[in-house]
Amino acid sequence: MASKVSTLVNCSDIDEVECLNDFVESIQQEMSVNGAIPFTIPAESIAQLTKNAKTMFYKMYEDASEEMFIAIPESEIRKHSFNRGIHTMEKPGDNKVVEKFKPGATKDDKNTGHTRGTYLLPDGVISVVGVYSLGGWSGEAGWNTGLLGKNSGDVSLHRMVYQSVYDRTMAVSADNTMYYICTEAFLDMSRQIFQNMISFKYNRLTNNLRFLGELPKSDVILDVLVRVPDCDLYNDDLFRRYVIADCKVQLSRILGTFNYQMPGNISINVEAIANEGSTEKEQILQELKDMSGAWYILTT
Repeated sequence: MASKVSTLVNCSDIDEVECLNDFVESIQQEMSVNGAIPFTIPAESIAQLTKNAKTMFYKMYEDASEEMFIAIPESEIRKHSFNRGIHTMEKPGDNKVVEKFKPGATKDDKNTGHTRGTYLLPDGVISVVGVYSLGGWSGEAGWNTGLLGKNSGDVSLHRMVYQSVYDRTMAVSADNTMYYICTEAFLDMSRQIFQNMISFKYNRLTNNLRFLGELPKSDVILDVLVRVPDCDLYNDDLFRRYVIADCKVQLSRILGTFNYQMPGNISINVEAIANEGSTEKEQILQELKDMSGAWYILTT
């Protein structure tokens, strides 16, 4: 069962498989009230519902992703496959067009098969928040590095403060410190205004990051959101509640298909199970919408 369930939820790591099996087993116990109710849903169905819930939580739940940075070295940017564009035919029927595109492309898809400005990101990247090119006036120099982010050995905040201690001119130093902070804040804002912004599009289905317009010419830093490990998501109470609610809806579909009669002439209230699951799902979805805010914009 472990291999089939892990395939449905797309995890091959041994630890993640164990986490998945433990999660599915705990859901089954929850559904059957530790064996008090003589029915539940198959483990494969729980795994499939878990996979569907993960996809939604990655988009709407802030804690289901975390921020990290990915570097694209200049050597990748200078590759011919990264810089080449759509080849213009010199004459109709020019067979060289096919050679200019990725393997498998034909003359019919010559306008969509090119790889110009496309970089394949690792699996698990949900969204690309920002793209920054190094080596330019991009505001990455930071504070206390001198005029316009350049190193300066003659003028520094530390030197000014230490001198005021010996000269007993702390009042003047305080004014100069305030002036320094205002100047650096202005320069930092100027860097953000005048930096060369990079246009891009990211597709989470193909993991392709496509640069639009002018391509970068140096190393690139990507500010991305990545999925948290499965084991951590399974331990989240909100995620667990949503999967259980979805399992109740699924169980009502199974039980509602046939007329079950339990021993003692006891009937199953399928409608109550369905209403309980649907109500819980609506409440959790509303909680996710209330928490998402700007986060949902970043991941869509």
